[in-house]
Amino acid sequence: MKNLSSESLNAQEAVERSQEASIRALSARVARDERNLLLELLNAWAGLFNNGMVIGFTLLFILAIILEINFSFVMYEDLMSQITGKANAFMAYFGAFFIVAWGAIVSHYIAKAISKSMYNFAVHNYFNSINGNIPLTGAKEEIRRLTRRDLIIGLVLGLLLLSTVTVVSWQRVILMGEIHNADYSLTHKLLPVLAVWVECITGIYLAYFVRLINKKIRLYWVKRKFKVEKLACANDTKMAFNYYQYAADHFEHLPLAKDLLDVIYRWHHRSLDNDNYVDPVPEQKTLTVKVMDGKTPAMGVHLTGTTTDGNNCNSIYTNENGEGILTWIGESDEVLLLTADGEIYKGPWTKKSSIIIYIRRIRKIKAA
Repeated sequence: MKNLSSESLNAQEAVERSQEASIRALSARVARDERNLLLELLNAWAGLFNNGMVIGFTLLFILAIILEINFSFVMYEDLMSQITGKANAFMAYFGAFFIVAWGAIVSHYIAKAISKSMYNFAVHNYFNSINGNIPLTGAKEEIRRLTRRDLIIGLVLGLLLLSTVTVVSWQRVILMGEIHNADYSLTHKLLPVLAVWVECITGIYLAYFVRLINKKIRLYWVKRKFKVEKLACANDTKMAFNYYQYAADHFEHLPLAKDLLDVIYRWHHRSLDNDNYVDPVPEQKTLTVKVMDGKTPAMGVHLTGTTTDGNNCNSIYTNENGEGILTWIGESDEVLLLTADGEIYKGPWTKKSSIIIYIRRIRKIKAA
């Protein structure tokens, strides 16, 4: 009983491991398909942009932010102290970042009008968002309309922003001049305005840059997930096949469910070096063969088969019930020839059918 229980556990483990392998394969396929879509998308984006210009403009935007905040911090601190009655560093930084965010919004609205790449980027995204339900010329016309509208909004917001920064800067310089009895140069008045103007011009690629970084981070994670899930699938496939082989060698009854058939096919026909390792396995066709020796089931009979299109079935030994399941993949739906311990039987037999064959084993008697 103990031995039978052990054999039963082998069959059960083979089935469970094959199910895990199928789950891992599906997870790996999802990650791989997302990876391929992201790579396709990033390649399409790369064709729309000069990456050197995007990086250069974005770096200038960041430098303009640093310059504007550092140079104008005292200005914002003075402004907030006049409003609240006391100096407040948090409110000063809040005011500085408010101006920076305002400049970024202006950049976003004017981007399509002053950058052909951003215009094409908008067309590409809009056309894909509607799944090509309108002609490309129609998508371009819609983006041209939005570009004109956004340019007007951007110019209005930009003029308000520059006017605000100019007034605050001028007021601060005048007040500081009266307090310290000094004549500050025009640079003190114009530098904050210049920094904000540079932000508005150089931030036009910011929306693309942020989305690009987001997609690259996502690409890194789906690549990693695909690799992990594929390796896990390979490990479960190996373990399931080993348990299956052990159970088959010991003539244990082992029904070949689809997950286990997938494991067998993957083990024999797929390479871990190839991305198609986790692809869905083609339909495996089966023929159940029961071998009888007179009225007794014949255990341990070696079965092989050949389909009508010349392909070979798997090789298997019958279990304690005299049963073996031949499997094959291909266009043929019939097994033409069957061999049982070298003896040939002619078909054809169709897939998913069950047949019984009779053999007479030769029992050799050793001479005394």
